[in-house]
Amino acid sequence: MFLHAKDPGDMQEHHLVGKRTVILVDLVVNSGKSVVQFARRIRTTCPGPRIVVVAGVAQSQSATRTLAIGSSIQPVWREQNKGRYSTQGVSERFRRQRHTG
Repeated sequence: MFLHAKDPGDMQEHHLVGKRTVILVDLVVNSGKSVVQFARRIRTTCPGPRIVVVAGVAQSQSATRTLAIGSSIQPVWREQNKGRYSTQGVSERFRRQRHTG
């Protein structure tokens, strides 16, 4: 099942029941605040699934914050950055990297 959720409240119980893994995808994770909100929503609604967080770029602080939520969360970053990362121009950068090979 695919669900494009902008807000944790968009995830209802029927989206999560019976799922073994939930994959949260975001292009850039800066503070990790939204990841934490989505993970908490998943845990309070249906505590069973493993949570995988996939992001193109994550700020170092967000990786620490995400891992602090619990051992059942697995982060996957393409790139980790020590400073804040702007989403402006990121799509162009990934397009160039994809075509270079």
